[in-house]
Amino acid sequence: MKKTLILVVALMLAAAFLLVGCGPETSPTNGTSAPTATPAPSEEPSQEAEKNAIKAGDNYRYYLWSVTDGENPFSTSVNPERDRQRWTDYQEKYGITITYVQAQAGNNWQDLPLSSAAAGEPICDIFNVGGPYVVLQSVFYDGKIGSALDPVSNYEEYATFDDPNFFDQAAQKHCTFDGELYCIVPHTNGAGQTSMYTVTLFNAEMLANAGYTKDDLYKMSKDGEWTWEAFREAAIRCTNPDKGVYGTYIGDNNYMCSALIASNGGHYFVNDGTGDKFAGNSNEAVAAWDFIVELGQNGYMDYSHTGEANVFGMGKVAMMVTCIARIGVIYQYLKFEYGIINPPKGPAAKDYISENSWFTPVALMKGANNPQGCVRVMKEYFGPEYGIDTVEHQMMVEAEYGLYLTDQGSLDTALNIQKYGTIENYFLYQTVNDGEGTMLRYLYGTADDFITGEQSPKVFLDSVVDKVNHLIEISHAGSN
Repeated sequence: MKKTLILVVALMLAAAFLLVGCGPETSPTNGTSAPTATPAPSEEPSQEAEKNAIKAGDNYRYYLWSVTDGENPFSTSVNPERDRQRWTDYQEKYGITITYVQAQAGNNWQDLPLSSAAAGEPICDIFNVGGPYVVLQSVFYDGKIGSALDPVSNYEEYATFDDPNFFDQAAQKHCTFDGELYCIVPHTNGAGQTSMYTVTLFNAEMLANAGYTKDDLYKMSKDGEWTWEAFREAAIRCTNPDKGVYGTYIGDNNYMCSALIASNGGHYFVNDGTGDKFAGNSNEAVAAWDFIVELGQNGYMDYSHTGEANVFGMGKVAMMVTCIARIGVIYQYLKFEYGIINPPKGPAAKDYISENSWFTPVALMKGANNPQGCVRVMKEYFGPEYGIDTVEHQMMVEAEYGLYLTDQGSLDTALNIQKYGTIENYFLYQTVNDGEGTMLRYLYGTADDFITGEQSPKVFLDSVVDKVNHLIEISHAGSN
């Protein structure tokens, strides 16, 4: 029965991908063997003693950036039929309407819902914040905390979001300000739950030519031996200047930099008890930069910024430290065998650390209709259908990853990656601007200067501590 359901889910997903004309944009995990369901799986979020304020006849307006047609809100879904059925069933359960508001077009899609709420006339009740980079703008809109959003923690009588099988507690800490939870972060059923975690993607043919079989790499990863030193050695062996082939690639938006800082136990920001402070000049972070500089200066790393899909897809790099979701986008174009293992372990880390810097918050708008009912809808409908400890969730994960992770070693890696995971929050701050530029230039925008020797990582990062902390203060203007 389980195998049958997996096959059915896989076929449904494959059909959906063909309809939208691209591969899945989600990804797997890392490790050894697939986790098993707990004896008492969570098929519904805990809601003991909570009051239900949903009223028949209510209309709950939802704003999602990708909805271009309010009459057909599921056109971009991976499984539109399933999503539409869930929407229909939930409305019928309570006799309510959930209206998908057509989103404002363009890069400033968030402006209209936020400005309307701050003006006291919100165009929606529930707001999909889109990603961490919009959290601070939403919470501190117009320089005042809570001018556009209403903390969901104001309504704990009606809904709480502390069940770790349904809501990401680590990410929600990054959405808590002045002790109030402004955005919930629901888990995702299927591969999307772990698709933004970091792994090492490798070209199996190139690694084999360098003396590494797939089984060798999976064993190294499983045994804790896939370290920076092992990664460096593999990159050296795979580099062939005459053919324009590199051992590794710096990644889109210099992704490898943040991934290796995390894999060495470092962070861009840490909370010192009074708030987030810059930690990008820590010993762990500087060691990651020095490692990257060494790879680049010695010719083992491509930092041409020509795109992960291009350099990896064309067989110009042997390995990339990237998120699993990247594979779901490019796998259809790969003409060679590939696989994934854990991100390389840094010398300061006791175990593997896989960074995830992306999450999708959902918020309650200031002035929403029946906010007590809204938070219940947010919990039940906008939360995942199944807890991440259930067999149903696990089967969806395996079916989706099975579309493009075709050997057991890669699938095991994907299925276990979250146990090594850390949720980083630098995307909250990267667009904060002080008039001279954005936070981005202090995080990883100077990578090329480090590699070419124009800047010293340690000297530069020590010099910008006060500037970065000032940018954090700017982003929190209006906090109590």
